[in-house]
Amino acid sequence: MAILFARHGAKIVVADVQEELGRSVCNDLTAAGGSAIFVSCDVAVEDDVRAAVDAAVAEHGKLDVMCNNAAVLDSVMTSIVDRQVLEFDRTIAVNLRGAFLGTKHAARVMIPARRGSILTTASVASVLGGLGTPAYTSSKHGVVGLAKAAAASLGGHGIRVNCVSPASMLTPMSTSHSSVPVETLEKINSSMMPLKGSTLTPEDVAEAALFLASDESRFVSGQNLVVDGALTTTGPTLGNSKLFPS
Repeated sequence: MAILFARHGAKIVVADVQEELGRSVCNDLTAAGGSAIFVSCDVAVEDDVRAAVDAAVAEHGKLDVMCNNAAVLDSVMTSIVDRQVLEFDRTIAVNLRGAFLGTKHAARVMIPARRGSILTTASVASVLGGLGTPAYTSSKHGVVGLAKAAAASLGGHGIRVNCVSPASMLTPMSTSHSSVPVETLEKINSSMMPLKGSTLTPEDVAEAALFLASDESRFVSGQNLVVDGALTTTGPTLGNSKLFPS
């Protein structure tokens, strides 16, 4: 997402707990002629999020676009009756509270400018049950509700708030939380997708995010743009795949 935005002229602030990876992304962006800085940030900690937003304003004088993209996924192989409250709370803290804090502090600096676009990465798990764990599904339903409420609240200040909800992709986060072989996950993903002939990639999601962040969507707010090849239209779940035990 940062790479595509930078390619279109955005000045990037990467805020993450993974400092080595974050700085590496920034180095790649600047080496390609872009502008990028790194800020260490745990999105579940308000002081960190406040500081990240303030760093963006200090560096560039304003904040035009906020992308709440941080997320964690709890264990997919544990029944709901065996789940630990601490694990549930951590998922909600990063995925939902993080989006709330990002939205709150982005709005704080966007309101005086009377414009801005706030975007949160949700998931197809925000639309259907059975496509994620209970904690993850709860958090992603929550961020869509947050976006709708924030869109209603902030629209009077010229600020748009939206979500983008991709289907499952083989990312380091998704594959590291499953004991199912990657080859099997690829087959499951392919078989679930009604749209054939192409495979969903992070670049596809970035293109959707770029649209929502840009003036091309200047009258789009309070929406959840689902990027899933009609997956949630047909309504399959992973119940039969044994990825999410009952």
